[in-house]
Amino acid sequence: MEGDLERIDHKKKTTKIYFAHLFNDTLVISTNWRMGYKFHRAVNLSALDSDGNPCTIVKEVASVVYSNMFEVSTPSISYTFCCGDKSDMTTWITALNDQIQKQLVIQKERERIMKLSKQASAEFVMPSNNQETELGSMCESLNNVDISSLDSHAVKVVQFLDAEFVDCAILKSFQNVVISPLAAASRGAALVVGALTEEQNDDISRRSMMQEKGTYMNAITKASVKSQAQATTAALVDDADALLCIRTVEFIATTMYDFLTSFERAMKEGKWVSDKIGLRNFFLSQGTKIFFTSFITYSSGMLAMIRLLCNSKIFATFRKEAEDNIRPHRIESILRNTLLFPYKCQNFLTEMSKTMSKKMLDNDKVGEALNFVDDIIVQIEKEIALKKNYEKLLEIKSGFLTEFMPDPVLKGLVTTSRTFIVEDELQKVCRKKNKPFRFWLFNDYLIYGSSAVGGYRWHHALDLSQSSVKISEDKQSTDTYTFAFTSPDKSFMLIAPSTNTLHKWVDHIDNACQHRRAELGIVSTTDVVAAPVWIQDAASSGCCVCQVEFKGFFNRKHHCR
Repeated sequence: MEGDLERIDHKKKTTKIYFAHLFNDTLVISTNWRMGYKFHRAVNLSALDSDGNPCTIVKEVASVVYSNMFEVSTPSISYTFCCGDKSDMTTWITALNDQIQKQLVIQKERERIMKLSKQASAEFVMPSNNQETELGSMCESLNNVDISSLDSHAVKVVQFLDAEFVDCAILKSFQNVVISPLAAASRGAALVVGALTEEQNDDISRRSMMQEKGTYMNAITKASVKSQAQATTAALVDDADALLCIRTVEFIATTMYDFLTSFERAMKEGKWVSDKIGLRNFFLSQGTKIFFTSFITYSSGMLAMIRLLCNSKIFATFRKEAEDNIRPHRIESILRNTLLFPYKCQNFLTEMSKTMSKKMLDNDKVGEALNFVDDIIVQIEKEIALKKNYEKLLEIKSGFLTEFMPDPVLKGLVTTSRTFIVEDELQKVCRKKNKPFRFWLFNDYLIYGSSAVGGYRWHHALDLSQSSVKISEDKQSTDTYTFAFTSPDKSFMLIAPSTNTLHKWVDHIDNACQHRRAELGIVSTTDVVAAPVWIQDAASSGCCVCQVEFKGFFNRKHHCR
């Protein structure tokens, strides 16, 4: 929520009007400045003290001089605000305390997951504490396996482990070169790149060729400082999704290694006999369930991490130096490939279930394990869809010139309740000639703007709840792919570049209008008076109202409007 709040300064005995924006984890206080707002202070609602209690306290206060007051206090600062009436004060106090409690639940859940992650790692018993030596021994064990002597199930296991150890090696290198420096930077350290040696760079570039021979490379690298340049980490610290992705990658990289080596060790102890494969120990244990669930968390932050590292100028230098160390791989490809692990496990379990014999250990559990992985993938895809929509909204908003940000629709464009549907460049029929505009359709609004240097110039946002669309039936028109959009605020004709685009837009707008009315409980729009569609000058030789012919300077076009 947002609104004006009157701050009371008890020391100076003065008051000042501030504009407050309440987000899920922050209260931003600003002052009106020119065409926008001037930032004053941000209050973190998610901060906890040493006892695990919220640092931010919101409560009502009493005063003889002022009424309807409440206080927002933190260990470093305290603000007292005055509202116009008691209902406004109650609304603000309730909203602030609700967000504080939600953040408290989120923080406790994260702590619980971290504790469970430690338990998950402990479930995969390792014979040696030296991971580098252990990974080397696993490499030798896979190399020494004679695939020709194995049955089809054991061959599938070898191929699965071999491929995933390659990806695990790359992910481990990525963690040391990129993720660990970012994690340190998020805690206030200077952002520097972890570097691989020349030999390790060669190892990474050879992994794809070695995969066919059943080998994989040692991924435990010792990062060294390559650059001492200080990079700004404000964008990283302020992006909760990106921070969540960083922490999740650290957990996934370690746990994936433990999972694969445990699986390989079990096969080695069974002398690679498929009848002795116990899939239940790996895909249905509590540790594995926590491990796979972490990919849902990872999916919620992956796109934010790609946006920051691959599209933000702030991290351009860091990205270039990091990608020099992980050649031929790229940051975006590694981030996206990491999310494919559950899908690869799904394919592996599917292939195993098709040909697994009844005498094999835990044969009846393969279907259960496959169902579990399927559920994880469904949740991942839902999370990715939500985050793709969120990132698209951010992209659209950032594409408009900042001078238009005070528009209420554009300012609040990024919200979880808004869904992006389609965008295209269409010709809009204007008074003198057809003009190109960029149109964006959402579940609740149709917005459009014109192209400008450095982005788009904002024009209008039209509510779909009282809007309609239909294909033009004007046979005299020279424009073939024309349709009309009507609403109480503005109506106009649009020209699509092709028949497919025409029907796509008409169908999407019509469906969005119907769904929007259903959400708001609007049964009928027969009483809605739509704005008239503008007629081009060349379409008429006289006034449509008084029938006077357009002639000379005095009888100008549209003089009766």
